[in-house]
Amino acid sequence: MNKKDLTNKFKGDIALWIAIFFLCGYSVVAVYSGVAMKTSSAEYLYLMRHVFIIVVGLVLMVIVHLIKWHNALQKASLTLLIISWLLLILTIVFGKESAESKRWLDLHLFSIQTSDVAKVMLIIYVSTILAKIKEYENDFKKMLKWLYAPVGITCALIVKDNNSTAILLFAVVVLLMFFARISMKKIATMTGIFLAGVVALLLTFSVIKMASSSNNVGSSNRFDTLVNRVTKFFNPTEPGSEEYKAQVAISGGGLVGMKPGQGNQRFTLANIESDYIFAIIVEEYGLLFGAIPIIGLFLILTFRGVKIALNSSRRFSAYLVLGITFMYVFQAFINIGVSVDCLPVTGQPMPFVSKGGSMFIMCCIAFGLVLSESRVNAEEQIAKELAEIIDETEITEVS
Repeated sequence: MNKKDLTNKFKGDIALWIAIFFLCGYSVVAVYSGVAMKTSSAEYLYLMRHVFIIVVGLVLMVIVHLIKWHNALQKASLTLLIISWLLLILTIVFGKESAESKRWLDLHLFSIQTSDVAKVMLIIYVSTILAKIKEYENDFKKMLKWLYAPVGITCALIVKDNNSTAILLFAVVVLLMFFARISMKKIATMTGIFLAGVVALLLTFSVIKMASSSNNVGSSNRFDTLVNRVTKFFNPTEPGSEEYKAQVAISGGGLVGMKPGQGNQRFTLANIESDYIFAIIVEEYGLLFGAIPIIGLFLILTFRGVKIALNSSRRFSAYLVLGITFMYVFQAFINIGVSVDCLPVTGQPMPFVSKGGSMFIMCCIAFGLVLSESRVNAEEQIAKELAEIIDETEITEVS
């Protein structure tokens, strides 16, 4: 394959490509150092499994970014959303329970965290509705039916076992509504309904848990978990806690870090491959080679995503690009905020960096859509410039 063929395979925003590849590079070294090195008997197998997921995700991203998906996604948005609801329901009923949560659906060959799928499907659906919002915004019943209810159903199905994801997803939807210039009164109404619904659902689950505990029925009690995490956050950090270990790891990294594979907290810090991966990166690579580059790469994703959305000639595509960009960038900074003890523990992994199969795959597919839009924008700009040149040539010949 020559240089021209390679260029044809990787189109779209080059800065976005570079940022994503660098984040994947950090993922390989961080997961290997943080997790694989703790299981020395199978460290290379563990690493190769993670690299395989990264390769699959990047291949899917390349394929998706070469497809013009705009019309097809708009037409299928409701169907895709309903499919995601079915997956979430199946997870609630048949999912694997871990830490009082059912987030994973076992498909025998592999498992998927269905909320990762639902996040992208809801953003696609909401973007479709917002693209034609003038048909709905003056009719409360239509807004309730086509916007409020679908968002509420999706978040309700997620919130039982994943509070932070439901809140994050709703926040992104509210942000998209703001960009669509929906009145603050309507946004406030939807937010009020959402918050009341979340509290009611979590309280209901808590009551069910207490009522069924005597019968040993495994009903999740995420309300207590949420309250405990928030309460713990506002109390002084206890020595020996995960939050304390993360702070020790970050402070120990200093300016240039303790060098790859030399971090001390990787042997004691739980969930280091997901919740606290930023801590191990800073401990081993320091402020200069760990914290600043990671934050900078996610800022690049933000700026390039916003630019792609602003350059889009289609409302649907613009909202979708903004939704995907802000959803995953917010998720990244929530992960960072937990590691530096600026936010309560949420369990949000860092996109493109944390270990995770379905999370990484869906993240790659989502940014494949963003890169596809950037590619289409560039092609449309070239076509526009060529048309202008042809027009000027024709005018010159006539004169």
